[in-house]
Amino acid sequence: RQVGYRHTRATYYAILKMLSRAKLVTVMLDWLKTFTKQGSVYTVRFYDTLVMSYAEAGKPEIALQIFAKTRFQGLDLDGFAYNVLLKGLVEENCFDAKDIIAKRLT
Repeated sequence: RQVGYRHTRATYYAILKMLSRAKLVTVMLDWLKTFTKQGSVYTVRFYDTLVMSYAEAGKPEIALQIFAKTRFQGLDLDGFAYNVLLKGLVEENCFDAKDIIAKRLT
C-alpha cells in the first residue's frame, strides 16, 4: 500500500459488490463499520460511497439514513449513487421510499 494513495469510489463499490455477490454480507458490513470510523476518508463523495455500499449490502434503511444526513448538510448524491440506492430499495421491497426518491430525480 502506498502512503497517501486513495482508491476511487468505483473501486470501493466494486469491492463491496464482489463481497455482496459472494454472500459475505457480514464481512462487508464489518468492513463498512471500519471504513466509517476513519476520519481521514471523509470527502464530498464519501457519503455517496456509503449510500451505495449499504444499499448493495441489503441495508436500505441505513442507506436512507446516510442519504438524509447528506441532504441535511446540503449535499446531494450523484446519478450513479441514486441508481444504486433505488435498486437497493426495490430489491428490499421499499417501494414507498423508492417512489419518493424517484420523484426527486424527475
